Amino acid sequence: MSEHLPGALLQYVLAPGGEHRIGWMSRGCRELWEVAPQAAEPDAELLWSMVDAQDLLALRASVMESSRSLRDWVHEWRITTASGRRKWLHGVGRPQRGADGSVVWSMVMVDVSDGKRSGDATRDSEARFRQLLEYVPNVSVQGYGLDLTTRYWNQASERLYGYTATEAIGKNLLDLIIPPEMHAGVVGAVTEMIESGLPIPAADLTLRRKDGTPVAVYSSHVYLNIPGREPEFYCIDFDLTERRESEAIRALLQSQLRESQKMEALGTLAGGVAHDFNNIVAAIIGNVELALDDVPADSPARTSLMEIRKASRRARDLVQQILAFSRRQVLERQVLDLAPVVEESVRLLRATLPAGVDLSLHIGEGVPCVLADATQMEQVLLNLCTNAWQAVRGDGQGRVAIRLECHHGSPAARDAAPPVAADVAPTAWARLTVRDNGQGMSDETRARMFEPFFTTKPPGKGTGLGLAVVHGILRDHDAVLEVQSAPGEGATFSVYLPAVAGTSSPCAEPMSRQVHPVRTAVPQGPTSCTWTTTK
Repeated sequence: MSEHLPGALLQYVLAPGGEHRIGWMSRGCRELWEVAPQAAEPDAELLWSMVDAQDLLALRASVMESSRSLRDWVHEWRITTASGRRKWLHGVGRPQRGADGSVVWSMVMVDVSDGKRSGDATRDSEARFRQLLEYVPNVSVQGYGLDLTTRYWNQASERLYGYTATEAIGKNLLDLIIPPEMHAGVVGAVTEMIESGLPIPAADLTLRRKDGTPVAVYSSHVYLNIPGREPEFYCIDFDLTERRESEAIRALLQSQLRESQKMEALGTLAGGVAHDFNNIVAAIIGNVELALDDVPADSPARTSLMEIRKASRRARDLVQQILAFSRRQVLERQVLDLAPVVEESVRLLRATLPAGVDLSLHIGEGVPCVLADATQMEQVLLNLCTNAWQAVRGDGQGRVAIRLECHHGSPAARDAAPPVAADVAPTAWARLTVRDNGQGMSDETRARMFEPFFTTKPPGKGTGLGLAVVHGILRDHDAVLEVQSAPGEGATFSVYLPAVAGTSSPCAEPMSRQVHPVRTAVPQGPTSCTWTTTK
C-alpha cells in the first residue's frame, strides 16, 4: 500500500544517545528528496542537509518536543533538492518509545508546494488588496459580516466618519453610521442581499458621523461568498460634500449668468427705446415752453399747456431712470467720501417723507473712501429709501434706518446682485444699509425684484424700475447688494462698495471739498440723527 500512496512513508528512530537513523523508507522518497531509499536509510543526515537554513532549528525543535512529550508530530518546512528544486514538505508522525529507550516515529511526508504557493499567493493578494484599500485617500471602504458587525475599516473611513479602526471594528453598522430612521431599511436591504446573492443597488445616502452631523455619500456594495468562508459584504462610500458644494456654486453661477444675460438684453432694449423716446420728450417739452411764452397768462389753454409740461417732465424723469438702468449715462467715478453724499440725500428725503414714518441715520467711524459716482450713489440711496417707506405703514409705527459704516471681510450675501467682479477681492468695504419694518418680501418676490417694470405696488404707485436702476448702478461700481427679507419681517438692503486701497479711514477734508464744495463742514466721527415727519 505504501508504494501507491502519494509522498513517502518512513520509520524515523532517535536513539537514547541522540543518534538518529531511518529504519525504512518507501520508494516515494525518490520523488520527494530525489534520493533512493538505499542511500537515505543508512545516512539520515542526507535528508537533514536539504532542509532550508531558515527552517532547520524549528524542525529539530519540533522533533525533540515530540520525542519528549510523545505527542503526534506535525510540521512544515522547506527543502532544496540536489537538482535545485525548492519544495514545501508537510510531515506527520506518531512516536512510540522502544524497550531500549529510543523513540520511533511512523511518519508520512507529502509535497505541499503547490498548495503552499497558492496560499501564499492568496495571502499576498489579500495583503496587497488591504494595503491598497487602506491608503486610497478618498474612498471609504468598510467590511461587515452578515450580522452587520464591522470587520474592516480603512483610513478614509476614519476621516469620513470620525471613528478610528479600533473604535469601529467589532461594532454594529447600525450603531456607527446609520441614522435611526434608516435602520429598518438597511436591515431589509441586507436580508434581501443575503437571500438573493445580489448586492444592494448603489445610491446617494445621508449617513451619520461620530459627532452626529450628517454626511452625504454615494454608497455602493460588494457581496462576497467565498467557499469555505463566511459570507461578508463591503460598503464603498464616496464623500459627496465637495461635489454638492461645487454643484451648488455652479448652479449659482449659471443663475447669475442667466440673470446677467437677461438684464443685459433688457438693458439694451430699454436703452434703445429710451434714447428715441428721449428725443420725442425733448421736442414736446421744448414746444410746450415756446407755447407758454406765446399764450397770455389768462388764456384757458395755459392750464392745459401746464399739464402737458408736467406730464412731459415726468416722462423725462422716467427716461432718465431707464437710461440709468441700461447704463447709457456717463459714469464719472472718482475717489469719494460717502458720508457727505448720504447726508445730502437724507436732507432731500426729508422733504418727501410720508407722514408717520420715522427716518434715522447713523454714520460710523473709519468708513473708507470708494471709487464712485456721487450722483449715482444718491440715486441708489433715494431709490432704496423710497421703496422702504412705501413698504412701511404710515400710522406712526413705520421706521426706516440708514447706516453707513466700515465692513471687513467678504459680504456673505443671501441675494447678491451683482456679484463682485472676479478680479476684485477687497478686504475692506463701505457698507450702506437701508432697513425698514415693513411687510417684507416673499421668496418669489425676491427672485424677481431686480426685473425692470416688475412691481408689487398698485397701478400708478410705481414703475418697477427702482431696484433695476440700483442693479445697473451697482454693477458698474463692482459692488454687492445684500438683501435680507421675509414676509412680515421687513427688509434690509446692504450695499457693499469696495474700499479704495490705502483709505481705511474717512477721506481728508480737501477730498470732500473737491467732490461736494457746498458741504465742506462735515463732522468727523460717528454721527447719529433722527427725523420724524408728521402731517
